[in-house]
Amino acid sequence: MFGPALTGPRLGLRPPSVRDIPRLVRWLGDPEVTRYWWTRDVPWAKRPAIAAAVLFVGGLRPNAILWIITHDGQAIGHCLIRHIDRTKRHATAAVLIGERSEHGKGFAAEACAIRNDFVFGRLGFDSLRATAMAENTASRRLLEKSGYRLIGNAKGATAADRQQEVLLFELTRSDYARQRATGD
Repeated sequence: MFGPALTGPRLGLRPPSVRDIPRLVRWLGDPEVTRYWWTRDVPWAKRPAIAAAVLFVGGLRPNAILWIITHDGQAIGHCLIRHIDRTKRHATAAVLIGERSEHGKGFAAEACAIRNDFVFGRLGFDSLRATAMAENTASRRLLEKSGYRLIGNAKGATAADRQQEVLLFELTRSDYARQRATGD
């Protein structure tokens, strides 16, 4: 499903619209933007238009929530949770800043914080998981800064057409609450 509109200090997360599909195609077609993105290891992702359609339509499924990240009213990326298990109260999370000019400004961290507040506060989940390629130091720092802990490797993972070590991170409700209380 598409997520509700959420706001943070500098960003908004809003439901995607059909008008966002060309932007998703551009982002998913940019090798610099997607070099570490999970879709790189699935055959349909080689075609950005198909990848964007799969992402958009996947956002309509009941076990996923998709948002477009906006800054000053402009779409700059997307944020999602997928593999939602409402019974076990957990999901897998991902974020992508698609506009290269917006990289390195802390927008991914803010989008994660807004999403995490929604997941733990409004949905009442107990944990969120995320993956990062071992060589993707920016993503690893983002997850650690957001309170996620390294819990292992994703089994049998491949990424970007080659075997790579893919790290598995988890943010629990208690770690989230502790981080919010200390302001880290």
